[in-house]
Amino acid sequence: MTFGWAAFWIALAAVIISGRWLKARREAMKYDTIVRLAEKTGRIDEEQFKLLFPPPGPLPPHWFAPPPPGNGRMVLRVFGTILMFAGTGLVVAILLLSAHYRGMLDASVGRLVSGILLAFLGAGLFIAGRFAPARREDREVP
Repeated sequence: MTFGWAAFWIALAAVIISGRWLKARREAMKYDTIVRLAEKTGRIDEEQFKLLFPPPGPLPPHWFAPPPPGNGRMVLRVFGTILMFAGTGLVVAILLLSAHYRGMLDASVGRLVSGILLAFLGAGLFIAGRFAPARREDREVP
């Protein structure tokens, strides 16, 4: 019986632990440097402090935070347009092929209805995009 899976997880844990230790050690060295500078000079130079500890950047958005206004509008319009053209293309293709092959229209009624439903679904999505909130720069100024 091989223990390759155990070796993999042990190696992964070692990499994670060493990375965290390195980060903690680096922060500790920064604080140690500030303390030594304060002991030597009696004051802390603000420029060196900002150089060692830059201000944190903005936090990334959380995964369940609401999207910015306007994203849903664009998605609805894009998918609506794609579905309208796909449904219309399917209907046109079936009608053209049924004109060429006489018995095909009776056999493809289900596909014809599916194409029509796709086109109407696309039109509905496109129209629903009109009611989604617009981006701030697209809104009219009151």
